[in-house]
Amino acid sequence: MITEILESPADLPTKSTRLLLSHSQLEKVCYRLGASLKAGIPIAEAWGNEAELLRGRTRQSFEQVHARLQDGGTLADALTEEPCFPALLTEMVRVGEETGALDQTFLQMADHYRALERMKRTFLHGITWPLLQAMAAAVVVSLFFVVLHVLQTRIDGLTAPDVFMLGLSPLGNLGLFWAVLTILLLTGYLTVRGIMSGWFGSLPMRIALAIPLLGSTIKSLALSRFAWAFGTAVDAGMNAQKAIRLGLRSTQNLFYQKHEADIVTSVADGKDFFTSMKQTDAFPTDLMQAVQSGERTGKLTESLERLSEDYREKSALNLRRIGQLSGFGIFITVGTLMGFSILLMYASYLGTLSDALKGNAITLEQIREGQVAETTNPVIAKRNEMVKDFVENNEDFKQIESIYNVLGRYHEMTPDEFLDAIVPEPTPPARRSDR
Repeated sequence: MITEILESPADLPTKSTRLLLSHSQLEKVCYRLGASLKAGIPIAEAWGNEAELLRGRTRQSFEQVHARLQDGGTLADALTEEPCFPALLTEMVRVGEETGALDQTFLQMADHYRALERMKRTFLHGITWPLLQAMAAAVVVSLFFVVLHVLQTRIDGLTAPDVFMLGLSPLGNLGLFWAVLTILLLTGYLTVRGIMSGWFGSLPMRIALAIPLLGSTIKSLALSRFAWAFGTAVDAGMNAQKAIRLGLRSTQNLFYQKHEADIVTSVADGKDFFTSMKQTDAFPTDLMQAVQSGERTGKLTESLERLSEDYREKSALNLRRIGQLSGFGIFITVGTLMGFSILLMYASYLGTLSDALKGNAITLEQIREGQVAETTNPVIAKRNEMVKDFVENNEDFKQIESIYNVLGRYHEMTPDEFLDAIVPEPTPPARRSDR
């Protein structure tokens, strides 16, 4: 029995399809179709009116569906022939045609796609500021390395700090920074693509769900879609197996979708939704309570719709928190990198001064004999250069040196000789020659 259900032509497609319409466009199309049907306009005419408003491949797809409707086919079968339409819409349309409530189905789907668009805007709003901060941080770090390079080339003796301690220059560190950043971006993109395509199974999702705030957000988003789709399918009169399968696939989350076969098998064996879902131990307590209460009171749709809204609000709040924490984390990372670089520069400066203080002073004999040793310490080199220039070119120093030498042999000199040596006679000014 369960094999027949899973292989039924009405089963939801599992292959990936490219949608021609965004959630915002689907919301408008569904609302106009629902309003037209409610006003008594036939579905073929209403669909043809929608086709006239579109362009390109989207219009071609709508015209093909319109042609099948004019040939007497059902809308659900016509949509099935065009894989660009969402599976959820196709299945809900089929239920609407079978129950005679196609207008209400389209209006419900309009509400659904409007909610998805709100969730998308909330998500983008939550990640926009952290992304802007991340880009600004990359620019600031890049400029920081460029400034270090300019300072090192313009200031003699300045050695820029090796931030990553790999023996690289500032431009080398800049290249390494962007190489690592590029690798991280590519890795993140491939990871997200792999998770969405199911390359890694349910392992990445289990890891993400174990992270407190991120896991709570992912669960809230998935369970909000599940509660709405499942409740709407039940309210539209869809059979139990299709309804639960539709709800699970609407989560777009492998963690919940992997339990589909077990739940559908249990429901097909005659068990209620609560028992079938509880045995998987994958759903939170509040959802299970809503399902149990809804089944007992006959108001499963109302309970799930209310819970779906709660999950949606919770996910919006968590997305804002993730945005705030991400921005704070980026700020701390950039601040730490720059602070570490400044400390390295300061430590290098202190080390240079310490080496200079420990260095031995050169003597006059060494200066005059050209025995000034080469040194890599810029402070010592500058000191030696200044001392050498002072000794060789400063007249005051030469006079002091002469007095010092005289004082060393004053006992060998007469008073007049000593005074003449201490206070030499001034050099008479040059006489001007008569013309």
